[in-house]
Amino acid sequence: MKNIHYIICIVLTLLMTISCNKKAELVYLDQDFPGLRPKIYAPDVLSLTSRYEHGLAIRNNGQEHYFGLDGGKNWTYNALVCLNKRENKDLILDTLDFTNKIIRNNNGIIGGEPTFSLDGNTMYFVSDYPTNIWKVTMNDKGIWGNPIKLDSTINTEYSEWFPHIASDNALYYSINTGNNAAIYKAELSDGEYKNAQKLEAKFNYDCGDQVFSRNMAYIIFASPRKGGYGENDLYVAFKTENGEWTDGINLGAEINTAGSELAPYISPDNKYLFFTRRDQFNAVTNSDIYWVSLDIISAVKSNIK
Repeated sequence: MKNIHYIICIVLTLLMTISCNKKAELVYLDQDFPGLRPKIYAPDVLSLTSRYEHGLAIRNNGQEHYFGLDGGKNWTYNALVCLNKRENKDLILDTLDFTNKIIRNNNGIIGGEPTFSLDGNTMYFVSDYPTNIWKVTMNDKGIWGNPIKLDSTINTEYSEWFPHIASDNALYYSINTGNNAAIYKAELSDGEYKNAQKLEAKFNYDCGDQVFSRNMAYIIFASPRKGGYGENDLYVAFKTENGEWTDGINLGAEINTAGSELAPYISPDNKYLFFTRRDQFNAVTNSDIYWVSLDIISAVKSNIK
């Protein structure tokens, strides 16, 4: 009898382990999954013709989709919002009012370009103008707290854009001095991101809006550099065997247009690339979230000579 009880305990332990290790399937707001040609993500649900969306980040296995609402000109974000998909309930659009607690220097950026810590409990975003990076943490009740401005070694007199927490737990973001833009890296120290350094890489000029692959083998970024298809294009750079980075490779005419492709984001299940497509960099009249199969990166890499 003791042996039977022992075997039952072992089986139950294994079943519990398998259950705990099994990841919940990611919830998408759109079941028309894209291939190598990008599509508008969740038309008439998230990407509406009546508003301008910018910069998507997904949390809580897809139950929460965060993005900014663009004011349409001069890069003003009207709101930072969350589209919630709760079980057996309709989608709910929540405006994240904690951005109203930020004392602003002028009437510029309200809040946008969200990204999350690896555990999903801290959000980083940009606000004010010139833009700075802020963070906000969720409490035990699932409520976002008060926003906190990052250390002065991160935020400068220039504009900091598009924070991104990569799988190495470092903070990456871009600084635009007015004459140039480049990507910076800050490592976590005593629970804070401080003392950022410019990322040493061949591609790191006239660029920003960056996202690394999960294994840090490549980076996708936006750039207005010459030779592209429009005002801002998306590029990819690969890490070589010796640890150096290649220069940026344009993702091609299927992704890039005469307008601006910005705000790249890789889905948590590592299957899709999301990005924002604006018809104009300023005075925008159309801005939507698009998605495309992440196989596009393998296709680009296979064409490298």
